[in-house]
Amino acid sequence: MPPNSSSRGPLESSSAEDDALRAPSEDGGWLIEPLPCVGDATVDFDRSAVIATANSSRIDVATARQELLSLAMNHTRRYRDVAWVDERASDALVMAGHQPQWFHPGVWFKNGVLDRLAHRRGAIGINLVVDNDLCDSARLRFPSGSLDQPHWETLALDRSGPAVPFEERTILDEETFANAPRELASRWPTWLERPLLWDLHGALADLDEQPANLGERLAIARHRLEASWGWRTLEVPLSQLCETSSFRNFAASLWSDARRLSESYNQALWDHRQRYRIRSRSHPVPELESDSEWVESPFWIWSDEDPRRRRLFVRCDGEALSLTNGEGWSWSGGLGDWRDATESPAGKGIKIRTRALLTTWYTRAILCDRFIHGIGGAHYDRLTDEIVRRYWGVELPPFTTATATVRLPVASAAPTAKQLGELSQRLRRLEYHPEEFLASLPSSMDDASEQASCLSAKREWIARSREPRALTYEERVARHAAIERANACLRPAAESIRADLLRERERLEKQQRNFRILGSREISIAMHAGGDSLRRTFDKMLSTAFRDS
Repeated sequence: MPPNSSSRGPLESSSAEDDALRAPSEDGGWLIEPLPCVGDATVDFDRSAVIATANSSRIDVATARQELLSLAMNHTRRYRDVAWVDERASDALVMAGHQPQWFHPGVWFKNGVLDRLAHRRGAIGINLVVDNDLCDSARLRFPSGSLDQPHWETLALDRSGPAVPFEERTILDEETFANAPRELASRWPTWLERPLLWDLHGALADLDEQPANLGERLAIARHRLEASWGWRTLEVPLSQLCETSSFRNFAASLWSDARRLSESYNQALWDHRQRYRIRSRSHPVPELESDSEWVESPFWIWSDEDPRRRRLFVRCDGEALSLTNGEGWSWSGGLGDWRDATESPAGKGIKIRTRALLTTWYTRAILCDRFIHGIGGAHYDRLTDEIVRRYWGVELPPFTTATATVRLPVASAAPTAKQLGELSQRLRRLEYHPEEFLASLPSSMDDASEQASCLSAKREWIARSREPRALTYEERVARHAAIERANACLRPAAESIRADLLRERERLEKQQRNFRILGSREISIAMHAGGDSLRRTFDKMLSTAFRDS
């Protein structure tokens, strides 16, 4: 990167090694950390040690990448053009990933970075649709009410259902999904522009067949819209990757030494919590459990019949392997049954999927040259790096962190913590030092008045408190009473000032409440302005970022 360029948008500054990665606070701010450049060592990472370790674990990196590219091509060509892809170019891959939701613009910005970075490197960009995560809601929030008194409302894209992995979440009520634009139109506030929901719905209109899966439908709509913007990427669901022979080789290699993996995983987790002062035993992930026989492995398992995610436990003795979910399901056989298997030995309808840390372990170590994270994923993968160091003894290729802040155009600036703090301090000073707010005593107050007498007594006691001699208990009681009496006498004279301060505090607190809604960066892309609004915003950010790199 040239010396004067920055990988951050307006008002953002931090080193690449800064532990406290944060989303930009300013509307239109962006973060790409670090911003890779041609010839930069963070891009041209020597992966030979990783590849050698993978090969020793019977994972052929070239085969795994070709499987990835083939799956991504086949998946994407179902709904958009892929003629621009060279299917033989699996030696240069850049990846990103997220759950199949209509997420907020900061997440979508990653996909733009994926497109630009892949283009710059002459690589293929592939977005991983993380469909092993739970779909716990099919509703989107949007601001309603008035600009002066906004409130949240929700729009249902589908009928509520049980929290199951996106892979298993079919649309329960097609009518609700189809009527979502009409329903939103009847409730949409007049002070907001027409939302992108119409464009996303419209992106599905000419499909020969609508996917029955909710997450897949949402992801396809978004990806087709990206195609109309000129973003050239492929997409592939994680569920498809987990059914490849290369992935089964990866899983078998971890199961073959499950106890050492558990020890490496837990020790790295304990060190991570200590470094970042995390007290919760469930954050960022729970520890892996074990007893004298079984060891928990960082995979999820469920079935078509019962799609509730459960933990996977492993018992391995030489080549003999046993798996169980601890709740009735089990499998026994050999490690060789899994190596290079074209179908899952666990049986039809049994799903074995990675958990979060293992997902990026596999993608970063085996599948791609560069992975693009958001803020949350970046924090998680610091732990992944340490687990891999301990277990494999190698360094994973570095990742890029990318996010942006895009607010609704109606959002006014929120009051700063400094503003509110100074106001609270002034009210406190007025409570205990009202004389500081009075330029002079009221003209009606003479030396004989009670107010002047109380103020004089207060000043006298304050002066005595500064003397070397310590006050007696009786003197301290008298001092407290005199000061309280003086303050009570003086407060009425400053009442108009206090009323002004209270009104200003109420105004700022209301402004702050409104900003939590109107200025939220978490509002779904579907509720931002439709047409080219977001594309223009992203183009401006990306042009600046990649011009400066």
